[in-house]
Amino acid sequence: MKNDKITLEIKNYILRNRLIEKGDCVLVGLSGGPDSVFLLEVLNGFRKSMDFRLFAVHVHHGIRGEEADRDERFSQELCRERDIPFKVVHVDAPKYAKEKGLSLEEAARILRYEAFEAERKNLEDGYGSKAERKNPEDGSGCGAGRKNLEDGYGSKAERKNLGDGSGCGAVRKNLEDGSGCGAGSCRIAVAHHMDDQAETVLHNLVRGSGIKGLSGMEARRGVIIRPLLSVKREYILRKLQDEGIPYVMDSTNLETQYTRNRIRTSVLPELKEINPEAASHIAKTADILREADDFFRKMASDYVDRFQEITSDSGAADRFQKITPESGDVDQVQETTSDSGDVDRFQETTSDFGDGIREISIPVEELKTYPELVRQYVMMELVRRTGTPLKDWSTVHFRDMDKLIHGKGGAHLDLPYRMSADYRKKHLILRINQEILSIKRRKNNG
Repeated sequence: MKNDKITLEIKNYILRNRLIEKGDCVLVGLSGGPDSVFLLEVLNGFRKSMDFRLFAVHVHHGIRGEEADRDERFSQELCRERDIPFKVVHVDAPKYAKEKGLSLEEAARILRYEAFEAERKNLEDGYGSKAERKNPEDGSGCGAGRKNLEDGYGSKAERKNLGDGSGCGAVRKNLEDGSGCGAGSCRIAVAHHMDDQAETVLHNLVRGSGIKGLSGMEARRGVIIRPLLSVKREYILRKLQDEGIPYVMDSTNLETQYTRNRIRTSVLPELKEINPEAASHIAKTADILREADDFFRKMASDYVDRFQEITSDSGAADRFQKITPESGDVDQVQETTSDSGDVDRFQETTSDFGDGIREISIPVEELKTYPELVRQYVMMELVRRTGTPLKDWSTVHFRDMDKLIHGKGGAHLDLPYRMSADYRKKHLILRINQEILSIKRRKNNG
């Protein structure tokens, strides 16, 4: 792909946000749609000058029949032509949805990100030592780790026949030599762009989200990176057309029964009729609100630092070993059904304070003098410090806690993840319980 002003801006965006650094490996979630194909092309053009290794993974969800098989074949061939190591993973989204009582879209999203994370760990384990990355003689940024990966992740010959979905072959057999690349040096790149950001904000707005939800998606969150958040979708489509780069389309993206698709195909185009820069303005507002969210989180953290009283229990954190929530805050970014439309699933959602905390409390007389928004941020910070995920929390839980501290003393409230809140002696007390203490969630709290 030829560089132009926009592609150079993408490179600067990557560098400014430190999304990719020298010696990294980057795993692209490749669906075959225009957004992920564009992301792969852009990163493929940058990998030599920025000195990182590029890989791709395609997830076949076991839905959409021949169309999904076509997408797999297309993605495989695209990577083969560009000599990009490729892996296809087959999952059974309908079965998982039935077993877990989830929508098909939710099940597919969960399985997709589990596949991304599993492949990221495979790469990180076998991708070459830190010493090798300091002097990558072949320009790969990985040194000897490359051979380990090509043996298992798909060499040129192996990538010609990935129909069985194995793609990675004996990768685990080659990971016993201790040549891991170190924590945090393998990233998952997803193709969210500026219009996706606008759709996310609008979706969360109509759902009643607060500041966190309206701040949209971050350029980087944990191991997930989004290099295209500054790029408009219309540019992506035009660039692919101008350069004759093929892609495939998921027909379900046009089905308007999905909320995100309705926003994409109806709402956002109408807003662009009012102002062609609507998506850009919404995305910029999200940036401002993200700064506000960071500010209030810092304020809440400082407040809790001043007043917290902690009771420890070395076994308290064991309850959450298998939890992988998607966004780690009350206003969750919901699923999107575009080809790049995935949200973070493997992100840190609890604070480092959480291990072993069984009970945490703060006096509330001063807290009551603050605005409700600040009080809710303080309560969120208290939950984080117990090591409790915020995935299944909503604004109503924190409003209930706020009612609790403004009511009579001695009141009790049950909360998600076997937590409870009590208001006693002018203190708000959050506790991790072995059993649910009361049947009615809002008992004593109206």
